[in-house]
Amino acid sequence: MGSRVFFFLLILSPLLYSFDGDDLREEKVIAVAILAVLYFLMISKKQSIYGKKEIIIIGLFSFMAVLQQFFIVNGSVVYGVKYAITLLSSFIPYWIARTLGTEPTNDIKFEKSAITAIMTLFLITTTTIFLSYLLGWGEVHQQSGDSIRAFGWLGDSFTPVIVFLILISFLLKNYLMLSMALIALLMTGGKAAIGMLILSPILFVFSAFSTRIKIMLVVFYLSLLFLLTLYATPIIELISENPRYEASYNTRILSIYIGLEYFYDNPVFGVGVIQSMKGIETDVIALAREMRIVYFYQVTQIHNTIIRIAAEVGVFGLVLLLYFYYIVLKNAFFLIKNGKNMPNTRSRYIVLASSVWVVSFILVYQTTGWFEPGHPQLSWLLTFSTLSEVFYRRWAISNKLS
Repeated sequence: MGSRVFFFLLILSPLLYSFDGDDLREEKVIAVAILAVLYFLMISKKQSIYGKKEIIIIGLFSFMAVLQQFFIVNGSVVYGVKYAITLLSSFIPYWIARTLGTEPTNDIKFEKSAITAIMTLFLITTTTIFLSYLLGWGEVHQQSGDSIRAFGWLGDSFTPVIVFLILISFLLKNYLMLSMALIALLMTGGKAAIGMLILSPILFVFSAFSTRIKIMLVVFYLSLLFLLTLYATPIIELISENPRYEASYNTRILSIYIGLEYFYDNPVFGVGVIQSMKGIETDVIALAREMRIVYFYQVTQIHNTIIRIAAEVGVFGLVLLLYFYYIVLKNAFFLIKNGKNMPNTRSRYIVLASSVWVVSFILVYQTTGWFEPGHPQLSWLLTFSTLSEVFYRRWAISNKLS
């Protein structure tokens, strides 16, 4: 019972951090970690530790955040320690979750608890975005013409989560849920999330579908690629003539250029964790003037996870991040491929949808600096990677015992 409640709350916990500009985000992250640790201490039986490599990577990254304070301008050890504690707290509930719920999958209640949490997430998502779009509640951005982008209180960082809801509803053959999730995604207008959705079916080629379906998917995407090659030029020309798209493109480019400059100036220890955000707006304006770029939006951070970590933590931090990517992707591809051995149950659908989401997110979502303590996208990444790993392991344990 305890494990089921723990996982139910864990799946929904990233909603606590969704609101942009939340002054209590760090406190919430630490509070959730403390509650997870207290629950873990209440478990009397001995638990195995999973994900040791990830624990080492994040531990070293946290240590780097403290160590660099001695070598950067205006470094603060106190600030470095706070950052390290918050980063570790972001991961701790998921490390604990991977040690729990490893009983044989005969307990259907555990699966039902996860599905209930996912359906609750779906209801919260669609209700919030629909009301935001129709009534203008929460975060709403007016676009050119009459189009709007609506996020409610979930924030624009939430859009990739809708892709997971689309994937799981597709596998569950819940087409009403699928349609509502698709409409919600269109209401947000999330371009990167739509890119994830386009990539996701390709990943299913590695999964448990029949050879006939895999061939159909390959033929479809090859045909789509051929058509895009034929008609890409006029589409690009049309987009390039729109000042809004030009400004968006220039903003990304300026952000990346500044991030690379920060890295080249401080390649070993970087400028400091989160410190790139302090002067980037002024630096971008100067760079835009130098490059004679007129149309761009306000830049408050480096819009690329890899470049941001390289700029803030230097080459050692970059190596740790890339190794973290490698571990997460390797595990996700393993689960996509080996999910074919699981019976055709909701547990299998959770493993497949979560793993495909993880791969597509990491490959597509490099346009935001989400690798920071308490960032909602980091929390969702950990949520879905943990879900897929735990449900596959539960089946594997059950299969060995049978």
